[in-house]
Amino acid sequence: MTSLDERANGQRVALPMGADVELRLEENPTTGYRWQVDSPGAPALALGGERYEAPPRGKAGAPGHHVWSFRAVAPRSGIIRLSYRRHFGGVASTFAVEVSVH
Repeated sequence: MTSLDERANGQRVALPMGADVELRLEENPTTGYRWQVDSPGAPALALGGERYEAPPRGKAGAPGHHVWSFRAVAPRSGIIRLSYRRHFGGVASTFAVEVSVH
């Protein structure tokens, strides 16, 4: 499995067909901000699922991680693009990685 995090922002990643990818981005929903998928990497990737991992107990207000899983499903290119925003406001940050499946 290939793991990606904030350091992959703006990068290009090559993956073999059928590879699984996990993307982990820091998120603090107590501030009202959440990561939203704007582009799931289609047609090269398929979004498999997502989850939120809360911070350890006793760390009230600390950020956790939003985690997405993808699978390389077509020998093409795609872009995973997300935005960190409040549902009632503007975008605070963006993340994008170009993926090439071979």
